[in-house]
This record gives sequence, C-alpha cells and structure tokens, in this order.
Amino acid sequence: MKKICLLLVLICCMIAVTNRVYAGNDSLKVVQTWAQSDNYGIKVGGQMLRGVINAASCPAELVRSIIVRSAEGDPFVGTFQGIGEGAAYTILRAGGGIIDVATSIVPEYKNDVYYNPNEPIIFWDKMK
Repeated sequence: MKKICLLLVLICCMIAVTNRVYAGNDSLKVVQTWAQSDNYGIKVGGQMLRGVINAASCPAELVRSIIVRSAEGDPFVGTFQGIGEGAAYTILRAGGGIIDVATSIVPEYKNDVYYNPNEPIIFWDKMK
C-alpha cells in the first residue's frame, strides 16, 4: 500500500512539473534553466528531469534524423544518412540523460560539457 501511495505522489509531482514545463514558448528551456541553477534544490530536480526526458526520448532521434535528412535531398540517400546521424544522436542523448540522472545529486556538477547552449534541448526543437 505504501508503494502505491508513493507511486501516486510521484506521478502527481511529475504531472505538476510537466504542466509548468510545457507552459513556456521555448519548449524545455525552463528545465535547462533549473538544471543550471545555483540553488541546489532546483538544480537537482531540473537536472534529474532533463536526464529522464533525454533518456526516455533518445530513440526519437533516429526517426527525427531520417525525416530531416530525407526531406533535405534524395529520400533514399537521406534515409541512410539519417540512420547514421540518428544512431549517433541517440547514443549521445541517452548518455547525456544517464549522466544527468546519475550526477544530479552532486552539488557543483551541472553537466555543461554535454549541453551546448546553441543546441536544442529536445529532439523536436531541431525540426523547426
């Protein structure tokens, strides 16, 4: 019973945070701001959420890359280019997500090495 209650509380918290995240115009820029915060409590939640989102959405990089590369030129060649690019981005996004979750409790570590401020935080921002 305790596990079920804890799971329900966790789901409610995730829903509450998700509503705040999608309220902005810039996709998940809010999560990025939280993950880079100097306030430890905000940083832990933001970095963990960013890591979970990236780890969960990493397979979509493969599909996104195939769509984008196929639309840019020859669909046949673009498909194979997209598969190669998508596989690389999938590995990078999964790795970054795992590192974010694993290091979210480390006070001064913000995983600035992986996250380029010029790159979109989530895969669908690249499709615009």
